[in-house]
Amino acid sequence: MNCQSVRHWLQDAEADEADALFVGEHLETCPDCRALAEAVEAPASVPDSIQPPADLWLGIQTRIDKSIDARQLSAPFGGSRREWQETIGIVMAVAAVVFLALVIRPSLFGAGAGGSVASTGSIMAAAMERECIGAAMELTQQEGAHSLDPQVAALQAQAQEVEQAIRDTRRVIEADETDPRMLTSLARLCRVRLKLAEQTQELARS
Repeated sequence: MNCQSVRHWLQDAEADEADALFVGEHLETCPDCRALAEAVEAPASVPDSIQPPADLWLGIQTRIDKSIDARQLSAPFGGSRREWQETIGIVMAVAAVVFLALVIRPSLFGAGAGGSVASTGSIMAAAMERECIGAAMELTQQEGAHSLDPQVAALQAQAQEVEQAIRDTRRVIEADETDPRMLTSLARLCRVRLKLAEQTQELARS
């Protein structure tokens, strides 16, 4: 996204939440837009001790867990476009919430938050890894007879490399959670993995 579209998004009360991750990525490299984001997000007077709701991250993780449980109890994944979009939506919503919370309003996660912030990073990284790879594996299991197709095999090989990168990134976050850009990297890798799964599914259907 360019500066104009990002500034419009920041000032639009009805902005599409699906673009939050792209906005966050732009804010990493554009100090002017980041300053605007901080000004838009900051009320006229904000107490120094303000903290996010204690159950914020728990609510997000509960939503992910319910989605996983529902898929395990239901019939095998049938490639429904709506289910596929909902899965991507959950992963991207988690990524957007985590990234924007850390980039736009870092003061909310300052020294006062202590170790709880660090554990939050690990929890969210593990949840994103589990949801992303789990959703992609469901699609892979539907390929069956198409697994010998050279193009499908190539996509699967790429997917395995991305999954390894996701695991490695999650381990880095667990070791050092001070850099919010690592969560952004994890979100980007999840997006790539889900896209590879979608391409494999479409190729298998053709």
